[in-house]
Amino acid sequence: MKRSSIIEARRAKVSPEVLRRVDLSFLLLYMIHNILDEKGLKQKDLANGLGKKESEISQ
Repeated sequence: MKRSSIIEARRAKVSPEVLRRVDLSFLLLYMIHNILDEKGLKQKDLANGLGKKESEISQ
C-alpha cells in the first residue's frame, strides 16, 4: 500500500510513545475483531455482552 508523504511527514513529528500507544490500540482492535469473527459474533453482540451501547464499543 502506497503511503501518503503528507501523512508520513506528520507521523514523523509524533512522539514514539504516542505511536506505540496507537499501534497497541490497533493491535487490540484487530485481535478483538478476529475473536468475534471466529465466534461468528458481531460488534453488537459484544456490546450486549458487556452491557454497553454499540456506539460505545465502536469508539
